[in-house]
Amino acid sequence: MLPHPATDTPLMQDPKNLQGFLLEVQEIARMGSWSWDLRTDCLLFSSPLVSLLDLPRNGRITMEEFITRVHPEDRPRIVQVRSEALSPGNDGYTAEYRVLGKGGVMHVVARGRIERDERGIPRRIYGSIQDITERKRMEEALEVERSYLAGLFENSPDAVVVTDDRGRIQKTNRAFTHLFGYTEEEAVGRRIDDLVVPERLFEEGQGYTADLSRGARLDFESVRRRKDGSEFPCRGVGVPVRLSGGQLGVYCIYRDLTAERAAREELKRALETMEKAWEQTIEALASTSEVKDPYTAGHQRRVAVLASAIAREMGQAESFVTGVEKAALVHDLGKIEIPAELLSRPGQLSPFEFRLVQVHAEAGFRILSKIHLPWPLAEIVYQHHERLDGSGYPRGLKGAEILPEARIIAVADVVEAIGSHRPYRPARSIAEALETIRGESGKTLDPEAVEACLRLFLEKGFSFPKSPA
Repeated sequence: MLPHPATDTPLMQDPKNLQGFLLEVQEIARMGSWSWDLRTDCLLFSSPLVSLLDLPRNGRITMEEFITRVHPEDRPRIVQVRSEALSPGNDGYTAEYRVLGKGGVMHVVARGRIERDERGIPRRIYGSIQDITERKRMEEALEVERSYLAGLFENSPDAVVVTDDRGRIQKTNRAFTHLFGYTEEEAVGRRIDDLVVPERLFEEGQGYTADLSRGARLDFESVRRRKDGSEFPCRGVGVPVRLSGGQLGVYCIYRDLTAERAAREELKRALETMEKAWEQTIEALASTSEVKDPYTAGHQRRVAVLASAIAREMGQAESFVTGVEKAALVHDLGKIEIPAELLSRPGQLSPFEFRLVQVHAEAGFRILSKIHLPWPLAEIVYQHHERLDGSGYPRGLKGAEILPEARIIAVADVVEAIGSHRPYRPARSIAEALETIRGESGKTLDPEAVEACLRLFLEKGFSFPKSPA
């Protein structure tokens, strides 16, 4: 027979050494042995228990004395366990309870064996007691965590379902019943695709299930079906999880998007209404300024057509292009504050009169700054006569101080003005207008805007509309 490494060594063959070894093991395991002699009511504990339970140093007390050390709430149960264990036919028991030790309340598990005489009368009970306080704390912490997670699962506002790797339902929450109409009893054991995926989308559903079974995470929008056959738009999120026993499963969340999509549509309609109101406001302002200056009727609209085309040719985003177009439509709005005789006078204006006309940029800013719009129209209009070298008005801004929208409108404004009739001079050709902006490129006018304008006319056949847009 092969030697046993724990007992067949010289150290373990010595009874004293063996006893010391066993006591050390008990101390490490926070447990010990005990024996109760029913004839003398003497309860004897091993030294590890003496220390754990804060017992007399000799380890001897009566059973009644020990019972007083049991937690008051557990005493009746322990007395009953002891009584039942002593009844005929029983040879042992196991019980968990709390004791009042020197370190406070301890959780212990006690195991006992009953020794009877030849008549079956109990003579002695012996066994072990182990401190399981730390284990109980961990179990309680796990139970709290488990309860918390179970509460989150059950009370989630979204429908939640747990399936195995083949899509068979293992568990559902209340929101799943509310959304799909199936109770948990009706759903468990059935395939999720059979239950909630419309027939025409069954292949899609099976594809998602297959992806999840391979460990993929999914986030998708689709249509799902209720128990009564009605359908609804939903968002689905699938996350692979490990079920009990290590089996791969899936945690699926479904959210009904009906209300969300209705809100989106309502918001979209509200924005469309607001945009229409903005456009109507800008249109009304543009018409007002053109009534005041009939000789330039259509000028703002033509500038708007060219300026938006330049912005688009420069690769600007559509939101930027729209801002340029709207600002160009009202860039001369401030002329409604200029005396009509100055605007239509055929002769040359005096310096004072010209300065008065220049005020229209400031006037336009003052009017537009009182209107809440999604584009900085007031500031763009304020700057449309500024020039890169600082020679413009009204603030003498230079280079990057001028908004890109204003720099684009400045180019379109020069081209349209040169090519149109004015009371003080006849119209000139578009070729002359293009030559003018070419000469000012990088000096007073933005070079990128100039290049884009030249490409439109010379390469892409741009021309002004014959009638107001």
